[in-house]
Amino acid sequence: MTQQVVSISADTPSRKIAAEFRAQLARRGLRQADIGAALGKPQAWVSRRLSATGDHVFTIEEVLEMANVLGLQAEDVLRTVLPRLDSNQQPSG
Repeated sequence: MTQQVVSISADTPSRKIAAEFRAQLARRGLRQADIGAALGKPQAWVSRRLSATGDHVFTIEEVLEMANVLGLQAEDVLRTVLPRLDSNQQPSG
């Protein structure tokens, strides 16, 4: 019997979003429990979403909620994961 190894890219959108939120927590001196309390969620809920393994896929609602609690614009958080398109770029295909 052979084992299949699945490699998860370190730069998935959810990992980038989690990394941005972790960085913002650190900058503000906040704990995961602080965010959980503000959202009415347990610290374990926040921990799963901010895990560096990137196992959780963020929903738009979660990005909006966490950004709001941190005083961020969700658009700014999403810019960290979306490629920048110059105004002269043409769509592919």
